[in-house]
Amino acid sequence: MKADPYLNEFEHSKKLFLNELAIIHKEHPEIFTYTNPDSFNHDPIPDMMKDVREQNFETRLQIYLDQRMNDQQEWYIKKSQKNEKNFIISFICSFILHTIAFIMLLYRIQNPISLPIEIVVTCAGAFFTWGKSKKYKDLKAVYAFLSYELSIIKAESDDVKSNDELSDFVLKSENAFTRERITYLSRKKL
Repeated sequence: MKADPYLNEFEHSKKLFLNELAIIHKEHPEIFTYTNPDSFNHDPIPDMMKDVREQNFETRLQIYLDQRMNDQQEWYIKKSQKNEKNFIISFICSFILHTIAFIMLLYRIQNPISLPIEIVVTCAGAFFTWGKSKKYKDLKAVYAFLSYELSIIKAESDDVKSNDELSDFVLKSENAFTRERITYLSRKKL
């Protein structure tokens, strides 16, 4: 997109970009466990990227909106919906299983010889399941919030009228994507 810090001529920007890729590779080697090994045989800066870089800022802005912003926003919406669905399924399954266990325990209480050990196990399972369900609900909220944030940022694209404004717009958008990754990783650790 020819955005900061890649505003300079191609060779200088290429060095910066390749250095950035090397840093990512060093700091996050786990990324490459999910990457097709054939993709490593290709130039990390394909001709398409070079062609986009040579376009005027209006074309680059449109490409960025169509192929980056819209794609990311759609991804966040799908993730939010998936986590909402996972939350509902998890909650319903937990509720049904715990209701069955409770009914079975009530039946068994009539036998004075047995101890209600299952009640303790059921309660422990309920707390565990509730925690997992809450995680899905929290992730759904994160993705929904970020999708909304992207819609606001995307609406600001109407005000982009120069290369410098495009650079600022791309940086603002990419910072929002970075916040999502940081938020996701911090919630994943919980």
